[in-house]
Amino acid sequence: MEKLKQRQLDILKLFVTSGKPINTQELCEKFDKSERTIHYDVIEIKNFLQKNNIELKMKSKQGYYIPASEKILCVNLVNTTDDKKHIASLYQRKKLSEEILIYLSLKNRAISIEECLQDLAISQSTFIRAVNKINESRKAINIIKCKSGYILGGEEKELRYEIAMLLSSYFEGKTIINEWFDELPYVLRNMFTIDQLIDVSESIKEVNGKYNVWISNKNFLNISSYCLIQTFRKHAHKCVKDEVEDLEEFNYAYDILRKVNHTDTIEAIELSLLVDYMFRNGVITPTEKTLFYSIENDVNNIVDKIESKCKGLGLVLSINELKKDLQLHLSHYLKLEKYNLKFEDVYVTEEIKVKYKNLFEIASQSVNEFENKFNTEMNDTELSYIAIYIYKNILNTKNDLTRVYIVCATGKGLSNLLTTRIKNVFPQLEIVGQTSAFGLSTISEKVDFIISTVDLPEITTPVVKISVILADDDIQRIQGFINFGKTENKYSFQDNKLFYNKKYDPFNLVDINMESEKAELASISGVIAKLTLTLLEYVSMIGEGLSLNSDILLGLVIHMNMAIPRWFEEKETEIDEEVEKGYELIMNHYSEIYRKMEKFFELVEKSLLVTISRKERYAFYMYLLNREEIENEDFN
Repeated sequence: MEKLKQRQLDILKLFVTSGKPINTQELCEKFDKSERTIHYDVIEIKNFLQKNNIELKMKSKQGYYIPASEKILCVNLVNTTDDKKHIASLYQRKKLSEEILIYLSLKNRAISIEECLQDLAISQSTFIRAVNKINESRKAINIIKCKSGYILGGEEKELRYEIAMLLSSYFEGKTIINEWFDELPYVLRNMFTIDQLIDVSESIKEVNGKYNVWISNKNFLNISSYCLIQTFRKHAHKCVKDEVEDLEEFNYAYDILRKVNHTDTIEAIELSLLVDYMFRNGVITPTEKTLFYSIENDVNNIVDKIESKCKGLGLVLSINELKKDLQLHLSHYLKLEKYNLKFEDVYVTEEIKVKYKNLFEIASQSVNEFENKFNTEMNDTELSYIAIYIYKNILNTKNDLTRVYIVCATGKGLSNLLTTRIKNVFPQLEIVGQTSAFGLSTISEKVDFIISTVDLPEITTPVVKISVILADDDIQRIQGFINFGKTENKYSFQDNKLFYNKKYDPFNLVDINMESEKAELASISGVIAKLTLTLLEYVSMIGEGLSLNSDILLGLVIHMNMAIPRWFEEKETEIDEEVEKGYELIMNHYSEIYRKMEKFFELVEKSLLVTISRKERYAFYMYLLNREEIENEDFN
């Protein structure tokens, strides 16, 4: 077989071990060679890989990379065992202890030290140090040395919990299966396949849809990781009870394991282990049938009170739909109470209490008898959920509404809040349903398009991707699709025709380059924290005359954090006539606000050594002041 030169082999090793694309300039600096020489080397490497059915790809403005699923094949092209180990050792080993734990749990038998060293591509001393560190730091599980080698020890229930949570940490923040595989350490990629990940993911989504189980992105990854571990350890049962209680969670667990293991025969112990893991992660099915039907009269009583109070405000409700929503929600609430699982969502609560104060008060006044009967006291988050259901079921008398479906990766509370805000901003939309991204298999309703906070699998319905906060650019994106999506293809779709004007996700912290020193990152974080507190301090000093709520404050903080990188770019900005007129109006008519905010901008400029343009400053004023009032003000 044709061989590469040593420098070309070294470049190939970089492509294999790098977690990001590498550009030509980086290679020139690394190997102290001209751009022409590096281009020649890359062409040789590309031809070499093509002959072995491996593709070297190029990302515009980023550089060259090898797909994660093909990197393992590259290791096998290296001529010697030492080179193989060298490549493997170049992978980041910051989580070596976690790698060893997951590796031994998947092997599920005693592994000789020689096999461990070969598979993990580490030295014996490194392995021994890591094992000692694990045994010193962990209480529930440990690594035992026996005659046959090394094996993982501990109660199976605790072992699976610990290992599943470790594996889940590799997937954190990812919603696409290929991204899951890309995040796996080198040694684990030999033990899983992308097809396995897809099978587990789709199985859980299907069962979530069947049982109407809403789980967050984090818990979806936790359950998926558990199922991956379970397929390797399903015969490791020691000191575990095998009784199965009469709970719907066991039906849910059975359906997941039946699909993941491709068999209808699931041991009772396996059901118990998964249900225990679910409870520890706060994952339960929405209702128990007996509980659901037992509260029907109580729900009717609550709805009667809500209806009476809403009539006083001139609001007409869809009573039957509200009863269905509350019966499902309150039976789920009582089930959470039964297992002492309480959740609070400050963001949802503050939003509802400020923006939908009347509905929150109606909810609070309507559940007193329910609370007394079941000896419970609903927190503000639960009352906010009820207020959301009231708003959701206020009848809209408009005709010819555009039908949409909402898909969200957050918890049900935030998803309901997002749906409510979309309805509030776009009264011309009829939201026919909403679902978790991790319970989505098919959408039975006929809709014009889908609004989603995450990437979705291959479906035929157009998708508008937004962020969970429904920011200004999200609103513009939805409005753009309403205006042009069905009649004019002024906006381009991706190749799979799913994502409308797909946006960069500002909350995907996982993809941020974290190569900087921790001290530097801590310093930067401190600066941003101080900026945020300073902004809020100056806004609070503006005084009366402004209607400040959590929406405005949240918008200001988010806007500033997104604007900071632009301030450092120091680009020349053209004079904007509209901005100049607006600025003049603010100076003349809102002098107190102008004076204090300008002090804030001057302070930021001196502290960060940046220049904040008038256009950037004007955006802050638009949050603080009524946009229409500014735009319509008579300058004379």
